[in-house]
Amino acid sequence: MSDPLTEFIRTHAPHLAADVAEDTPLLEQGLLDSLSLMKLVAFLERRYRLVVPEEEITPDNFMSLAAIRKLIDSLSAAK
Repeated sequence: MSDPLTEFIRTHAPHLAADVAEDTPLLEQGLLDSLSLMKLVAFLERRYRLVVPEEEITPDNFMSLAAIRKLIDSLSAAK
């Protein structure tokens, strides 16, 4: 069973879902575009009850599942 973040990515990019790993380059492989990135941010805010500041919406923070988890941890600790 996958965690909610991995399931979100797999649901929104089913054509590449089987290949999603912690270090998969989400932006480079086209798993995230601008619209899906905004949907992901909304999902993170709802699911993890946090606010993703605009300045944190950067390629570095969303380049992989590992980077997104690091962002979640950072924002959760700042609450």
